Amino acid sequence: MDYILSIYLNLYNSCDGTNGLKATAFLALMQFCERLERLDIMIEKLRSIHSDSATWKMTTEEKRHLLKEVTNTLDRNNDPKAFNVSKHYLKEFTEQQS
Repeated sequence: MDYILSIYLNLYNSCDGTNGLKATAFLALMQFCERLERLDIMIEKLRSIHSDSATWKMTTEEKRHLLKEVTNTLDRNNDPKAFNVSKHYLKEFTEQQS
């Protein structure tokens, strides 16, 4: 499993954020870690996804999807910071309407 994890990490690290691929790689890494029950590997990255992804070039829908999936993952794992990420997810809808 360590080999597969390193592939996901290399994929994520090789993306420069100029398109939605970095978010896709991040989500794949997150899902893999959750399946392994090793979310602890990237828990801080999940909690800070809003600021970390601020420079990634994504469509509004890609950004919403990213934040929603991270929120759901944190919530499933009873992380107390899930609410903070969900606030950023909801903010994406209010900012779009402004």
